[in-house]
Amino acid sequence: MKAKDKIIQAAKNLFFDRGIIKVSITEIISDANVSKMTFYRNFKNKDELILEIVTGISNQGIQDFKEVIKKEITFQEKLIEVIDFKIEYSKHLSLTFLQDLYSYFSQKDTEVLTALERIKSESNALFVQEILLAKSKGEISEDISVEFIMYMMNKLQEMMNDDHLLHMFSSSEEMTRSITKFFFFGISK
Repeated sequence: MKAKDKIIQAAKNLFFDRGIIKVSITEIISDANVSKMTFYRNFKNKDELILEIVTGISNQGIQDFKEVIKKEITFQEKLIEVIDFKIEYSKHLSLTFLQDLYSYFSQKDTEVLTALERIKSESNALFVQEILLAKSKGEISEDISVEFIMYMMNKLQEMMNDDHLLHMFSSSEEMTRSITKFFFFGISK
């Protein structure tokens, strides 16, 4: 494995387990078994490393979403598959990591924040296309506008930064499952 890949894997393990803020570069290079010089040859700083990780994860998520929407299945079946892969992915993330990611970088003007916004825009555009297609097939109520659906999805994303909400769940997997199922299927079984 290349040194850069070792650094990324070590950082993911540490960040996902303990969050971003509590993890130092020294811990990352120790876990990756590389030198400080090797770290700085590959990354300018911790923010650049986080950008690499977040971009990689997000691009994979978008690719997974594109694979689901290519399928000739109903909108509801697509939603279930998307929810399932979000839940599977969230199993590896601590609530602390998610909280750190949104709160730490929302206070800064960074490339990470810009990348998160770009990824969010791309994901939203893909989802809007699917909503419009589902509406045209009669799979989504005509009474609910696309703008409202997207507004509510963005509000749910913002809610994931709420400390009170975060403390209602024991894991990011449980939170992801509850939020997405509630949003798409309400309180019905």
